[in-house]
Amino acid sequence: MSAPDPRRLPRWSVPALGGAIAVLAITFVIRSLSRDWDRISDAFSTMAIAPALFAAALATASMTLIGMLWGLVLTERGAPTPPWTAVRWYYVGELGKYLPGGIWPVLGRGELARRSGAPAGTAYGSTIISLLYLYGAAVLTVAGGAPWLDRLPPWARVTVIVGGATVIICLHPTIGAWVLGKIESLSGRQLKIASPPWGRALRLVVAYVPAWLGIGSVSWALAVALGFDISPVGIVGATVAAWLAGFLAIPVPGGAGVREATFVLLCGLPRAEAAAIAVAARVIFVVVDLAGFGICAPSVRHLTKSADRRSQATDRNGRD
Repeated sequence: MSAPDPRRLPRWSVPALGGAIAVLAITFVIRSLSRDWDRISDAFSTMAIAPALFAAALATASMTLIGMLWGLVLTERGAPTPPWTAVRWYYVGELGKYLPGGIWPVLGRGELARRSGAPAGTAYGSTIISLLYLYGAAVLTVAGGAPWLDRLPPWARVTVIVGGATVIICLHPTIGAWVLGKIESLSGRQLKIASPPWGRALRLVVAYVPAWLGIGSVSWALAVALGFDISPVGIVGATVAAWLAGFLAIPVPGGAGVREATFVLLCGLPRAEAAAIAVAARVIFVVVDLAGFGICAPSVRHLTKSADRRSQATDRNGRD
């Protein structure tokens, strides 16, 4: 029996770190809400229904668009996938983001695609690539809105804009192949992910930008519903930056607390008002995720069973 490697962290350390970060961030958000709770509770009690419903529709459309674009990545990489099939896989597999670790959405979506007939390398590789495209588009969106983020220090604005330029450069096949090679060497696994032509990669990243604009507009619609006055451009930029921070906090399930705390710090509203919007947005996106899972799960089971039957028939024909 080999001795444990003293350089490796214990398995429990990453979930524990994620839990600690989440607790601290959630505590910050709760304290921000409590600063002016009477006024915030009045705002919720008189919330306008039409803008709130518009926010829910925007959230649904944005999440659905992300799923459809993943289908485009799958198709581009040799696994032709109808957009609505990809959306069903997306809603079912993406629920894993609420588990600690950050890897579960990749495993969930990739495994559903594989079980439905996509080659394993294509299924998992396309999921990783689609996430890189998605958050590359987030960096570009924040870079575009950086001049309106008054709470962002000048050095941070420059960093975000440079980050947007870096995303564009990294999409070049030569740079992308080098980055993927480094990821393979660090992970010790061969990913077998080819870099697409630069123009095609740029088009796919830009295609994700409307999804981020929709996600950011959810916060703006909720601000309108609650009667708060804020610039749409600033709140959209703060929202996308908050989602990016939540994604980078890999140990934290679903970026819980981190996303909300970042939004409170960046959006430019008083903390209590910002926290109210952040919490309301979180509730809407969780409801969209759960509703999407509930609607799509039965059809996904049917798709995977059909794929299993086709695979078994192919195996029998091969033996015959």
